[in-house]
Amino acid sequence: MNKKVKHIDKIMGADDGAIFMASTLGVFVILSLFSMFLLRFIINENRDMGHYIMDIKARNLALSGMERGLQQYRSTRSPATIQGTFNTGNYNIVYDTLRNESQSNLPYTNYVCMKSRATIDKVERNVRLYLSSFPEAFCMSFYGNNEGSATFSPAQGSITGPIFFRGDISTTIVNPTNTKYTSTGNGGILLSSSPPFPSLSTTDYEALLNSINYSHSGSSYNNFALSFDRVNDYVKINNTNDINLGTHTQRTIEAWFKVDNKDLSAKQVIYEEGAHIRGLNIYIYSGSLYLGGWNEPNGESNWEGTWLSTAGIQNNTWYHVALTLNGGNSVSNNALKGYLNGVEFGSGSGSKLWAHSGDIAIGRNGGTKFLQGGD
Repeated sequence: MNKKVKHIDKIMGADDGAIFMASTLGVFVILSLFSMFLLRFIINENRDMGHYIMDIKARNLALSGMERGLQQYRSTRSPATIQGTFNTGNYNIVYDTLRNESQSNLPYTNYVCMKSRATIDKVERNVRLYLSSFPEAFCMSFYGNNEGSATFSPAQGSITGPIFFRGDISTTIVNPTNTKYTSTGNGGILLSSSPPFPSLSTTDYEALLNSINYSHSGSSYNNFALSFDRVNDYVKINNTNDINLGTHTQRTIEAWFKVDNKDLSAKQVIYEEGAHIRGLNIYIYSGSLYLGGWNEPNGESNWEGTWLSTAGIQNNTWYHVALTLNGGNSVSNNALKGYLNGVEFGSGSGSKLWAHSGDIAIGRNGGTKFLQGGD
């Protein structure tokens, strides 16, 4: 037995044993370091995953706060700050009526920058949104500036879409399903900070016209008007399918005019077409503006004629007048309407105007039909 042990000692010396133990220890150290690295990687991964989840929660909380802010502003138009708590997070809603997130001025006075900030633990998220105090500011079907103190109550017709009226809206409005906004809150949703009524500027229009050079003269355009002497001055328009040779269910005639003596007993014709059988006209007589239409044949509509008038004109003042006709094969109510400076001053029955070959003229009576009779 002792001989065998001695024999093993000779085969495996002391140095070999030390090397074997050192190798084993080295492998153990390497495995330990790898385990520590792997554990650290798992911890970092879990921490990143936790931050990512917190980021999603904070963003969702900011959006939820924004939804509350939208509902408050929609119902009250109040820019008051909102604060709240949900689960373990906090949110804060601020309305800035002057500047955006970059501290630049908002482009329009009716704009508001709504800022929603949410915080969960140490994670913070911000969401911003532009609002308008005038919800349908750019798609209104009707905007009533109402410089007086009238109550909006249309006599006929219907408006489809949202409307705004500076004043009260009658509860008997034809279309009760419209979204109605008012400056008083009576008859509609209150919009106390509505944008100003747009003013008409001809600067760009005139600049465009002045930039055009006529080839026959080489001079710039001047905004001329025609002046008639009430003796033999007039403009004749040739027959055309677009006006009289075609049958049209819808017609619009408009003109700018200024009269130096509105009280003349003679008819001052602005526009006329047709004759006593069919026709349309716009004229001034004894201080009032008239417009009319007729289509008399029994085989057509048998429209004897309708004339609308207004006394709301003054001498030496420019006005815009418009006649609209929206009729069919038979006479119907409110087919003929008159407008002065964009405001309807009357409506009456009418039909479409069948084709005719009567004169078309500006500033002259070519055989037209007047409410008062005669030429």
